[in-house]
Amino acid sequence: MKAIFLQTGVVILGTLSILGSGGPQYNDITYENNTSSGTSSKVDMPSHVSAVSAYQSVLLTWDEDKDATGFKVCSATADIVNFDQCQNYAAGAVTKVNSGHSLHIKNLSDEELYYFRVVAEDDEGNFSQASAVVTARPSLGLNDTGITVCREAGKVNVTCPSRFYPNQDADKGWDVSAADSTDGHAGFKFIKLDSNGNELPSSAGSWTCVKDQRSGLVWEVKRDDGGVHDANDRFTWYSTDFSTNAGTLGSAAGSTDSCEGYDAAASTSYCNTQAFAKRVNDAKYCGLNNWRMPTRDELVSIVNYGTVNPSADIGFFPLTRSDLYWTATSVYSSTISGDQAWAINFNYGGSSKEDKVKSLRVRLVSDGK
Repeated sequence: MKAIFLQTGVVILGTLSILGSGGPQYNDITYENNTSSGTSSKVDMPSHVSAVSAYQSVLLTWDEDKDATGFKVCSATADIVNFDQCQNYAAGAVTKVNSGHSLHIKNLSDEELYYFRVVAEDDEGNFSQASAVVTARPSLGLNDTGITVCREAGKVNVTCPSRFYPNQDADKGWDVSAADSTDGHAGFKFIKLDSNGNELPSSAGSWTCVKDQRSGLVWEVKRDDGGVHDANDRFTWYSTDFSTNAGTLGSAAGSTDSCEGYDAAASTSYCNTQAFAKRVNDAKYCGLNNWRMPTRDELVSIVNYGTVNPSADIGFFPLTRSDLYWTATSVYSSTISGDQAWAINFNYGGSSKEDKVKSLRVRLVSDGK
């Protein structure tokens, strides 16, 4: 059932997903348009509140508090100066979270900027001070392919629609319904960011990162300055996370002197993907410290299949090489023991299984703030 925002009263809005330590749980949540932050509480103000964009939704998380018996979340489409006045803000509503320390709010408007604050409740019904405001803009989901022309027998680059072969890729999707080239090729929808993560106009001649408005992901932009983000750097695949590495770490020091700052005596400078991501996180690139290798699906989402050599939107991702880029997705089967991972070839957008000891390029991704 979709969420409905009312101006007064209390209403059960249907089913929202609350993600607790035990995994997804689906419960009826009461949205109240009148609430009070209460009196002095023994619980602390919720800390490290994070809002991550997802498809028509936002995932809120915050630190666990053993003294808290519950939380309340104020959401609105205007800045929340006073939690007690939540109902007075545009689309203002309060969600009560009875368990866990996260909330997945669904059925939000695409590309609308939402504001959130969280308070903790103790066992006497008193509330903490409200957390700092965090914001997120729900995404529109997956990108389209970037293909804008059709084909016929023996013919390419045919204007769509084709009379003989209707309903081709270029006839459907964002590349048709949202083909605004100011924010990316065809249906792509990108935003340029400065070094602090602030949004820039699409006409900006210099930018540091790119945010994909459809997925909510933030992407590394390569440079040609011989620095940390140099487009020519290569890395071996390496991850100590056994929940994703298919039981094989990869190669920590297999690549020598193939990236900026390599020092054989310092493992933090090694040219492997995990060490590289740590260096970028330590520098708080674009104001973020959750940079990582993208999954196979995530990296494919920015492939522009409407062009080759490279198959990328170079207006936002300059210096993309027509070469293989690592993904975090390991390969595992009865014949492959996890020592391979998927890579995406940005010459034409195809995928291939590559040995983790190989030195390939990588474009890091962040889930944003």
